[in-house]
Amino acid sequence: MKVLLVYPSRLISFKCPYCEAAGKIKRETQISEDFKVRCPKCKEEIYIKMNIRKCYRKEISITVHYSLSDISNISDRGARKGKIINISKGGLLIEISSVRQSSEDDYEKQGAILTFLFSLPPNDELLKVKGEIKKIISSAQSSKIQIGAEFVRLEEYSKKQIGFFLLP
Repeated sequence: MKVLLVYPSRLISFKCPYCEAAGKIKRETQISEDFKVRCPKCKEEIYIKMNIRKCYRKEISITVHYSLSDISNISDRGARKGKIINISKGGLLIEISSVRQSSEDDYEKQGAILTFLFSLPPNDELLKVKGEIKKIISSAQSSKIQIGAEFVRLEEYSKKQIGFFLLP
């Protein structure tokens, strides 16, 4: 059974992950719990999972440089490179290579504070933000690791730039 992630609403529009047929679910009250539904076309069962995040997340693919140290530019010693997979006003998810540089590598430990350097369109100004690692997702099928970080002490300017980028 395939899973679709949607935002809670009284009217949910979706595309079947099996046959791509359009579907709609309408209720009298806002739907806030996960449920199963059958595709109106192919009749496959789909698990509809409610996205109950506090902040809207935008899927992206932007280069990020990060470090345990307080780096100021991408060429600073110790800066590593990854890719931002998604971003919200509260944090970001990056994808990195799972190759560790030493057995005492703190980059992949929950609770570590990282400094992130990245640019968001349309300004492409270098933003410097700090984030605490909240989640680490590794895959047996891939040599990549995803790290979810929550922003800490986000400066007002960075907050505005991220907010502007997230506008629809």
